[in-house]
Amino acid sequence: GLYLWHWPVLVISRWTIGIAWWTVPIQVALMIALAMASYRWVEQPLRRMRWSARSWITISYGLLSVMVVAALLGWADRANLESRLFLGRRGGRETIEPWTAKAIAGTTITPDHCESNHRKQEIPPGRDVLERVVASCSARPAGVSEDSRLPSPPRAFLVGDSHAMALSPVQEHLLRAGGFHISLLARTGCPFPALPHGHSDPSCTRFVARAERYLLDHLGPGDVVVITNYLLSHLGDPDGLRDTRNDILAADGRPAWSGEAKVELYIKALNRFSALAARRGVAVVLVGAGPRHPDIRTCIPDWFNLQHSMTCERTVARELAAAQALNRRLARDLRSNVHVYDPIAALCPKGCNNEDLLKILRDTDHLSVPGARRLGPSFLRFVRGLPTPAAPRRG
Repeated sequence: GLYLWHWPVLVISRWTIGIAWWTVPIQVALMIALAMASYRWVEQPLRRMRWSARSWITISYGLLSVMVVAALLGWADRANLESRLFLGRRGGRETIEPWTAKAIAGTTITPDHCESNHRKQEIPPGRDVLERVVASCSARPAGVSEDSRLPSPPRAFLVGDSHAMALSPVQEHLLRAGGFHISLLARTGCPFPALPHGHSDPSCTRFVARAERYLLDHLGPGDVVVITNYLLSHLGDPDGLRDTRNDILAADGRPAWSGEAKVELYIKALNRFSALAARRGVAVVLVGAGPRHPDIRTCIPDWFNLQHSMTCERTVARELAAAQALNRRLARDLRSNVHVYDPIAALCPKGCNNEDLLKILRDTDHLSVPGARRLGPSFLRFVRGLPTPAAPRRG
């Protein structure tokens, strides 16, 4: 009984009063009380009841009960009763904003084309295949042809993990309002650029190496590489932050554990890539860590949610402080030709709170389409203000 009852008590608590040191005694007492009640008034009576003098009839009752319950559960699932019975606000924009909303209208830039993920483990094996993929994930400004005799517009190439795909509305703003030729290439969970000792997922190492080679071979003076990754997760210290990953390999081939070690390895990787890009007259922009909300689904203001608002606000403030500290560290230690764009000021000009993040996040960490669109104007100004190389544009 304790095993059966502990889970619903914890789940309902998580969405109502929360789980904290002061709630644990209440929750444990409720688990024990429910287990004792079900043992006394459900388990024992059913165990002692004489269903039939013949055992096969008793077994038939049991099998029939199982089939009836299974049929009811199947009907409830097909009838989508969850959406009908839920009496609160939806706990995440992902329920109303599908990932396909990241597609840029009027182009072939879509998640299916431009973001490889764990369902498509391998990346295009050959250079020509990768070039076709990039071509389908690119778009030119209206009225600009592919005539090689005319000067081409500057190219803004967005690359990174799934957060690159989440920033597609920013790329759209560069295309429509800025006149940039845009491209987008992403792979879920794979930070860009190539790390000094690789990634624990070999497919990430291959993807980043090939994407990096493509950029260095195809971009030139006046172009911009925009890099965005889930920095708080990839570089976060597991002793101080939640949802951190330990996939960046150290010199010994084992995952780096501390946040400091991961940050140093990533800075080394980005400085190396930016030096190679600078030789080609290519500017490198790193989109800094933005706000995130690990408890966003349980911080929806609902009539049944009795958790004190300060609990959620403390989470928001703690995560925001971590993002700001990481951005300061990156801006301080990266090469001068790596331009760090901090998205926090544009997303939360008056400071971020719980209600703000409910509006601009799709889930715990990806920006929603409206959230990403907030960055468009300020990011365009940032890119236009980058120092441009003296070399002439290719024609």
